[in-house]
Amino acid sequence: DGVGVGAALHFGGEDVAGDMNLLGMIAFFNACYSGGTPPEADEFVRLLAGVPVQPPYPFVAHLPSRMLSAPGGGALAVVAQVAPTFSYSYDWPGVGEVRAPFEDCLAQLLRGYPIGHAVQPFYKTFASYETELAALLRTARLGGRVDDSALFTPWLAGYTAGNHIILGDPAVRINPTTLKPDAKLPKFKPTRMEGLPQSDSWPAALPVPCQGGA
Repeated sequence: DGVGVGAALHFGGEDVAGDMNLLGMIAFFNACYSGGTPPEADEFVRLLAGVPVQPPYPFVAHLPSRMLSAPGGGALAVVAQVAPTFSYSYDWPGVGEVRAPFEDCLAQLLRGYPIGHAVQPFYKTFASYETELAALLRTARLGGRVDDSALFTPWLAGYTAGNHIILGDPAVRINPTTLKPDAKLPKFKPTRMEGLPQSDSWPAALPVPCQGGA
């Protein structure tokens, strides 16, 4: 809507005080470029997200850098995005909330798995959609009719899921002292999107870039 985020709603690297102790923390930022920028960006995705200019060089975002190196005690790791993050990563029009990869990642962390293992649900989701997209493209190359939204959907969902990175040590884990001994880890199952918008309606339901972190 063209309205910027005011200082009262913004938390950046400059807000991490020198005496702040972040030892034991694993942070998760689900926001556009929350981990930094890659050396190259998909031009179409950049324009779709409303990002006017590609940075001249890749860099790591200030906030995770500051958190990992906080003088009072750095965080263990930060999981963040290095691309535009669209609302389709967690909420589909006409379908509802899609939280399985996020919930499974957090569940595995609470069971004591290292963060490098806990983020696998996102990469499995990415692989699932890329496989689906490849099959659709093959059908189109062989002369089959493929609806526009059938291509757009797995492409954007896979793009968002595959751009999570870990800053810090992928072997770190949290100490789940408050978890019940008999707690069961939910089994990961890649979420399938049903009831997606059709080709004549999907442009009106484009996802919006995610504006916040977690």
